[in-house]
Parts: sequence; C-alpha cells; structure tokens
Amino acid sequence: MIIYFGINHPLVHIRGVENVIISQSMASEDPFSYLIVLSDNNVPVVYKWRKLIVISINKNGYWLLKFNFILIYLKLRGSNIVIHSHSYLLSLFSIFNTSIFTIHDTLPYIMEMLNRKKPYWRIIELLVYFRSEYLHFVSNYTYRYSKIRKKRKVIIKHNSQVKDIGNIEQEYIPKAKNYKYALTVRSLEERADLLTLFKACRLIKDEIDLKFIIVGKGPLLSKLKKYLDDSKIDNVVIAGYVDQSELYKLYKECEFTITTAKIGEGFGLPIIEGYSFGKEAIASDVCAMPEIIRDKKFLFRNTPEEIVRAIRLVLSQKENHRQILEYY
Repeated sequence: MIIYFGINHPLVHIRGVENVIISQSMASEDPFSYLIVLSDNNVPVVYKWRKLIVISINKNGYWLLKFNFILIYLKLRGSNIVIHSHSYLLSLFSIFNTSIFTIHDTLPYIMEMLNRKKPYWRIIELLVYFRSEYLHFVSNYTYRYSKIRKKRKVIIKHNSQVKDIGNIEQEYIPKAKNYKYALTVRSLEERADLLTLFKACRLIKDEIDLKFIIVGKGPLLSKLKKYLDDSKIDNVVIAGYVDQSELYKLYKECEFTITTAKIGEGFGLPIIEGYSFGKEAIASDVCAMPEIIRDKKFLFRNTPEEIVRAIRLVLSQKENHRQILEYY
C-alpha cells in the first residue's frame, strides 16, 4: 500500500506537485493508493482522483491527531505500507518514517520565498531528510541546491506526467484564442523573472504579431498587472489561474512556450507539458532548465534582448511536432 503526502487538494489546485504525484501513482501496479493533504477549503473529506483516494484533513487545532490516527488505521489495514511524501510538514509530524521523500524545492528556499527567513528551517529540513529512507531529487540542480553530502540514499530522477495528458475531449474544440500566442505557465513570484519577459514583449510587439499569455497565480499578480498598464504593454495577457481542461486547450493552440526563472526552479514542468502537445520551448539558462530543454539553442540569458533573440529563433524554425513528441 502506498500513501502519498501531498500539498494541495486536487479540487482546489492542480499544478506541478499534484501532476507529479498523479504520474507516480499511475506508475504503480497497485490498483489504488492514498493521498493525504491538509486543506482549509470546503472540499470532500474523501475524494477519488484516478488511482488515488484523496483524504483531506481540515487545518484546525486537531489536524495532527487526525493525521496520525488515519496513518495508524491504514497501517492496521495493510501492514506493508510505503509512505511517499512531497510535504515537509506531514513528513515532520508523521508517526511513521517516510519511505521516499520527493524534493522539488529545498525548505529554506521555500520559506525565503514566503518571507519567513529563520535559521531553523534548515534544521527542520535535515530532520525530515534523516527520517526518510530515500531522497528523490527531481533534477541534478535540486540535488546540488540541497547541499546533501551523503549519497547512499539519494535518487535523482526527472519528473514525468500522465501519458494521456493531451487526451482532452474527443469532440471538436474551438481554438482557445483567435490570435497567435506564446504561453507561459508560472507562479507569479520574484523567482519567475516575469518583468524581464515583459520588457522583451515590449521590444518585439511592433515586429511580430504575437501575444503572450501568462497563466498562474501568486503574490505579484496585482503588481505585474499594474506594471503592464503603466508601461502600456498591450501584447501580454495575464490569465491568472485556469483549470486543467482550459490549460490543455491553451497548450494545444499556442505557438511555443516560454519559461523564465532567476533561481530555485527545481525542474520546469511547463516545458515538458508543452512538449506533450508537440510545442517547442524556450527557457532561461539557469536552474534545472538546461537539463530538461530539448535543444540548448533554445536557452536564453535573462535579458530582454536575449529573450527576443530566442523568440525570433523559435519562430524561424520549421514545425517539427513529431521530433518534439519523440523527445517527450
């Protein structure tokens, strides 16, 4: 029996971590697995999601007791359990040690992004690692960033996703947009370096009839929208968070994808999501992106001029959906 510790309830939010968990569960030969998440939303306590039985625990003062009671109950039902965690919090307070802990980002980095800069985050991180039998890093970059020295329990394995991710509705689907566009799927935070992308969009707007759609949510949403208004950049659309069905339509109809980052990008899942639809990707030449990108000529340094160069390059290429899908 496999028990996953997750971050978000799939009815509330599905992005990187959730897509990785669903792909890991689909790789298992077990008929079903469990996914435990904390949630303060009005969501079902038990919810079926593909091969996962999602158990949602409300974030109240008794969540810790409920959480471990559920673990003990599942342990009694199936003595041979594997705990595969993506959550520092749940692994830290679990009555049982973690079998496999998947590291997308290191805990001190996550806390820094949340402006919670405390020296003890590193201690908590190391304690979780110590209580885990194996550590799964989603990229070589994430492994180097963690500064782990003991390699005996380290697994470095790139992310994947469910193979039928592109199999949306079979009936005719109208174009998501009636204009050509490039797609960026990012969390709207400092590490995404979206202001540099916007400056590139302004440089190229009179040269190429192309819009840039930004999908995602985050703390910089209002600031980024204000920047676009103040700078009169009218070829960028911030769509906010969209559900999976709408996102797949956007991937299906886009010209190519753009992924920008400054630091802390542990993998770059939107790159391979675009590949799954046969779409080329351009990306920053930092973090894990050079490990993931199909061809390093599509990497760019984080300057507006370099992004413009990469946009021109990708638009000048012949469409090669077959090669992209083969690489994916």
